[in-house]
Amino acid sequence: MCPTRSPQQQGANQIASETSTKRRALFIPGYAAGAAAYFNIFKGLLEIYDEIVTIDVLGFGCSGRPDFYAFDTKECNDFFILQLQMWMKKTGYDSADKGKFTIIGHSLGCYIGTHYAIAEPDKIDEMIHLSPAAIGEKPQDYRPYEYVEKQTNFGKRILMNIAYLFWDFNLSPMIPFKMFGYWPGRYLQKGWLQRIKNPSEHDKEVLSQFMMQAGLRKTSTDKCVTVIFSFGHGWARLPLA
Repeated sequence: MCPTRSPQQQGANQIASETSTKRRALFIPGYAAGAAAYFNIFKGLLEIYDEIVTIDVLGFGCSGRPDFYAFDTKECNDFFILQLQMWMKKTGYDSADKGKFTIIGHSLGCYIGTHYAIAEPDKIDEMIHLSPAAIGEKPQDYRPYEYVEKQTNFGKRILMNIAYLFWDFNLSPMIPFKMFGYWPGRYLQKGWLQRIKNPSEHDKEVLSQFMMQAGLRKTSTDKCVTVIFSFGHGWARLPLA
């Protein structure tokens, strides 16, 4: 699990303002996205918090790529919580003398952060979800293939059909990216850059290179998505609520 700096930072893994009493927040990125991909929101968060620490979840971004063999949802959850607890212990981030802290999660980061908050409630001030995934229970009338049927782009519909057929085989959705590189990678980068408000050409280039290089590394915890999620709209196999 690796703390990560954004493209606009110059070496600090931790962003902090000089105040005597610090309100702290830990930011946990979403699936397959290193913390650097969220560089444009840190400045705004520092208007609320005195200290923001970001991490790359193990298996994503600049973190290591361990072999990952979790075939059960609970086993997968325990893996991520253990890694987060080990990072806390090693860095002392959750030590009692530093006080409670907020967890801010995006997508899969919400899922991981909430599981940690449930395991360590006395250490958490609040939990903030940004586009949470795998939190709620899917509707009783939910049909997984409905997600495929709603795709209007022909190429994307083919990809979604393939994903639907192989979803329960514990394969990584990143396999096409890792096998074919450039074109799937450009598709993913385009989708991510659309989320960033007014990025500069420098930001686009640095972020594209970061995501391409991180995405091409060996398959690891990117396989977790098929274990945690039901196919389609991000509903959990084992919902929290």
